[in-house]
Amino acid sequence: MSNRFEHLLAPGRIGSMDLRNRIVHAPMSLGLGAGDGTCGERYLAYYAQRAKGGAGLINIGTVSVGYPEGAVDAKQIAASDDKFLPNLKTLADRVHAHGAKIALQLNHNGVQAGLDRALGRPLATPSQPVSKRGDLADIYLPEELAALAAGNPVTGEVTYQILDAAGIRRIVDMFAAASLRCQKAGIDAVEIHAGHGYLLAGFLSPVTNLRTDEYGGSPENRARFLVEVLHAVRAIVGPEFPVWCKLDSTEFELDGGISLEDAKITAQISEAAGADAISVSAYSDTSKAVTHSGSHTPQQPELLVPNAEAIKRVVSVPVITAGRIELADADLHIRQGRFDFVAFGRKLLADPDLPRKLTHGRADAVRPCIYCYSCISQAYFRRPVICTVNPEMGFEFQRASTPAPHAKRVVVVGGGPVGMEAALRLKGRGHRPILIEKLDRLGGAFVGAAITYEPNDRYLAWLKREVENEGIQVCLNSTATTDTLTGLNPDAVIVATGAAHDYPAIAGIDRSNVISLKALLSAANATPLGPNVVILGGQVVGLELAEWLSRRGKKISVLETESKLGAGLAIVRRARILFELKRDGVALYAGVGDIAVQEDEVVWRDPDGQVQRVAADNVVVATRGGADLALAEQLKSSGFNVFSAGDCSGEFHLEAAIRSVAEIVDRL
Repeated sequence: MSNRFEHLLAPGRIGSMDLRNRIVHAPMSLGLGAGDGTCGERYLAYYAQRAKGGAGLINIGTVSVGYPEGAVDAKQIAASDDKFLPNLKTLADRVHAHGAKIALQLNHNGVQAGLDRALGRPLATPSQPVSKRGDLADIYLPEELAALAAGNPVTGEVTYQILDAAGIRRIVDMFAAASLRCQKAGIDAVEIHAGHGYLLAGFLSPVTNLRTDEYGGSPENRARFLVEVLHAVRAIVGPEFPVWCKLDSTEFELDGGISLEDAKITAQISEAAGADAISVSAYSDTSKAVTHSGSHTPQQPELLVPNAEAIKRVVSVPVITAGRIELADADLHIRQGRFDFVAFGRKLLADPDLPRKLTHGRADAVRPCIYCYSCISQAYFRRPVICTVNPEMGFEFQRASTPAPHAKRVVVVGGGPVGMEAALRLKGRGHRPILIEKLDRLGGAFVGAAITYEPNDRYLAWLKREVENEGIQVCLNSTATTDTLTGLNPDAVIVATGAAHDYPAIAGIDRSNVISLKALLSAANATPLGPNVVILGGQVVGLELAEWLSRRGKKISVLETESKLGAGLAIVRRARILFELKRDGVALYAGVGDIAVQEDEVVWRDPDGQVQRVAADNVVVATRGGADLALAEQLKSSGFNVFSAGDCSGEFHLEAAIRSVAEIVDRL
């Protein structure tokens, strides 16, 4: 065992359940179910891979106790009927085969039961919800609004069922019956989900629970429903079966919401009611777009650690927490007693082998999450989860990792992330890749993204390190031509040379105060720029550049010709970066036209046709490039077996580009 992570990798115990380490696969809504309440092979393969990767506990997220009633969508997994027992047993067996323990997080979605909403059934709630106009709709791109409507259909008017005592009792019985099914299926434990705005959380929150009966008012009364669930579950599964609950330690940015003091009381009540652990999470005012990355899946590192520590001080059972905690920090916090177990979600999407790599002293080999929120943003459209840096995620059931039957010599042209990913995957399948890069270093245009957004830098460093560790032949300062490739005699060529970056056709674009993004980032410290900077381009590159320059004291204005800002950013991250740019005084303009660069200012027309202008010591061109298939077509015409991937083929989203190159390697 690696001494570096000895506390993170130390055995742990929850109730009667022994775990091989302190790493929990965080319960998440993956959207990988078969669509009938069962897992299906895609779901099973995903969790088997995470168990094989070495996590101590696999916690299966939001399993429905009433499916189809109370379910978020048809792909949610169910424990609501005995007919699901064989499927749950198969899931348990697949996880146990790799030495991990498995828990099911039992849930009733309440007002978030999208399947009830879609089918016109009333939504269970403690009180009549108060509608609140939010700002998230303002951030969606036009194509996303269409996808949102398709993924979240509504039949007729949305209605609500304010639960009476009989309704509460019926759902308590659902939780108890589902727990017994889990036990019969060989599941090792259950977690009662009492957070994230779902039904039990709705009762716990003073904002959504306005009742005046024994289920409302004081923290003890608001926790009564949860206590009844815990008592009923414990009565049916017995004293030795581990049961715990997930609680919101705070409802961030929500006036009158759950406070840490409320959560401490609820944690103590839950322990007294028989909970074997407390999983510490958080929720927020979800009408505010920025808070979607400011609670249970935060952009801010260690957002929940202080809350977990505070709750651990008032309970005697183990505490689990999550929320962007880096590996060394998790080890330190466990050693210092701030919590007992860490739940990794995004990290295990990016690299399911993370625990095993730590155990073998290979922490540097862990593929890093870049916190781009591509994963969680899929849930807004009821789509399966994806991972930008791990194209295997969700495709474990069909993407072979076995050696190719015949080793091939494959030339990869372009040393950016897509090219390096291609070379690594080729090497992993037993092929003989040669990586050609025209510059004197690897990274391509992604070097700029690594400068402006630090998690990208870690990902780039990992790619470079893996290419070196795998002994892949790299040719820097080399140009791919028909002659050079003929000499290499490849079986196939993968062209990943990136986009064409021509300046846009804008008046004054050739002025001396205009600087290219490449030239700016080669300085890496913004020194070539004056105090007033205009960025042309408000998509992912332009916004991350604006963030970087603003933090270096520049006064920034961003101009985007499209009607919305932030294309290329997942909706959750887009909401965060737009909020922070506005907070920091960055001027953002969308839907602009007739841009003209002048000697010391930029002039344009706004969507209403009015002429606007802003001071500009410098103008940085950060518009998205275009597809560039010239080299690929040239090589094809010379008889080479050519595949194109990434920006050069018009695939400008990193996640889709990485996934496309994985598919190319599979076909070879």
